[in-house]
Amino acid sequence: MDGEKFLSHFSHERQEHRWLVTVVGAAKVFVGAFFWQGFALACNCDVHYEGYYFLTGFGGGLGTVLSALIPYALTGFKSFDPTIEGLRGFMLGMAIFLGPGTIWQRVVNDAADWGWTFTGGFFYMWILSGLMFLASITVTRKVTYYIQKHCFDHVIRAVDSVKRQFYHDATLAFTVGFSDAFFMGTCATQFNDNWLAGAFGIDDNTEDFEAMILAGLSTCVGFIIAQSFQNLVFFDCWADNPPEDDSVSRKMTASTTESSDASRSSVGGKEAVEINQFTSNPMAETKEGP
Repeated sequence: MDGEKFLSHFSHERQEHRWLVTVVGAAKVFVGAFFWQGFALACNCDVHYEGYYFLTGFGGGLGTVLSALIPYALTGFKSFDPTIEGLRGFMLGMAIFLGPGTIWQRVVNDAADWGWTFTGGFFYMWILSGLMFLASITVTRKVTYYIQKHCFDHVIRAVDSVKRQFYHDATLAFTVGFSDAFFMGTCATQFNDNWLAGAFGIDDNTEDFEAMILAGLSTCVGFIIAQSFQNLVFFDCWADNPPEDDSVSRKMTASTTESSDASRSSVGGKEAVEINQFTSNPMAETKEGP
């Protein structure tokens, strides 16, 4: 790769887009954590109870699905396609539910019960949550791609294959894991040396709505910090998708044509070009993957 092509990956245009994607992504994780905390408060049960893990994971997944509406809400839902966003929301929401959303409290409990310092628990959460997210999104991407392929016969292109997106999913897992580690800053009572508690700590005296806001803020700040590192250092990362414009759910339709000397028709399809910031790849070819 020549120097000009290398520098193009850190151009002003690409950096501007990376930071835009970072802001939108931070807003989405805020909503996910906000719902996670809301379901935790609604559950009103012991944090060691398996049902607590399930309900909070479900809340985080639900918040992630609803957060997909943020970019469209800002533009008056122009180019919004419920089928495309439904598939993407299913993939990401289930990835959070099956992965870090459900295991988060269990990891916190284990680190505290083992007598670990907050810093040790922080890095443990970063690694484990990131790996769980990568594993869960690999599974949900495979399932969603299968549904897309066999139920819509590739007429709709909402998500890409695991083969083509694994690296970008891994870079996203790096950021998601770090944001979940920052979420531990809310654990003011479980770690005496919690150096994030001053900013995000939640205790018995914290009002419910304030607790939900602090949960969202902690993950939001962690997400921005980790993704800022990627934006400035990584040559290629999940945020390098084409800029979101009026082609967010662009469809290309071909009309049926007839020839006078041959009765043939070509049935047009429609293709939604994937540029969702959590699933796209600007360097990918247009061929289909397994």
